[in-house]
Amino acid sequence: MNRENIFLLAVLAVFTILLSASATYAALTFDATTVTSDSSITLTTASGSNVAVTRGLTANSATTTDSLSIGGLTTFTGATASGTAMVIGSDVVLFRNAANQLRIQGKLSLANNILSATTTDSLYVGGLDQHTAATASATALVIGADVPVYRSSANTLTLQGILALQNAETIGNSTNNVVFVNATTAALATSSATTTPGAWVSRQASTASTTVLQIGGQDVAGGPENSKSCIQMWRGNKAYKVYINGAGNGVVVAAGACNDP
Repeated sequence: MNRENIFLLAVLAVFTILLSASATYAALTFDATTVTSDSSITLTTASGSNVAVTRGLTANSATTTDSLSIGGLTTFTGATASGTAMVIGSDVVLFRNAANQLRIQGKLSLANNILSATTTDSLYVGGLDQHTAATASATALVIGADVPVYRSSANTLTLQGILALQNAETIGNSTNNVVFVNATTAALATSSATTTPGAWVSRQASTASTTVLQIGGQDVAGGPENSKSCIQMWRGNKAYKVYINGAGNGVVVAAGACNDP
């Protein structure tokens, strides 16, 4: 038996004697700086007792296995401020800054997507959700890989895509400055007084553009007149309509609704 094994047996004998002694003398002190073992060392305390480390603990692994493996509940009761936090990698600070709150002083990087193994939410955010960096298309909040949403200027939300409503109505733009609304009916309700216009069609501010209100499409010259335009107005319970006559050379104002035969 070599000297190292003899020393190990002596250490284990001391452990056994001291741990089985009374609580008054339950203390174990090493004056040496290193204790070396050829295999595992197990410390077993009496029921209700703990092993306390008062000067810090460094755990290193010589292989690819865990440097420190902890089974069960791990509590860092003193990590309540940055000065007493649990520090990972010398510069990522974790601590409890308030009741039921975890503070991470650093960025959070996820190696994989946040996915749900069930039909419940993959990521649920309760309360205020801020994306302060989403101020351009390059830093936008992207939904479904191709719909960027971001703040383009003060109090302005930019959506780069088409907005689809509940019943398949769509709002979008096919070219610059041209907005379309595809729906069976588009209703505009106002609460303006009778002396104030309720709906405006005007030129853009600070421009000399011509204001055009177009109703109906433009048929190809010589083709069938499939597109018909009609303006319908109501007074009381009576409808009146304004439309172009069959010859296409005048306007007709008559009683009745536009969809009357």
